[in-house]
Amino acid sequence: MSSWFSDEALRLVEARNHREVATFSALITSHDQLLFRT
Repeated sequence: MSSWFSDEALRLVEARNHREVATFSALITSHDQLLFRT
């Protein structure tokens, strides 16, 4: 039971990290585009 919970928790944390990393890189990309325009 505990091992199943640990696996699920790890999967959820990894999914959340991937989402946050994708959002962060999107922010950096748009920020770079703004810098290059000026």
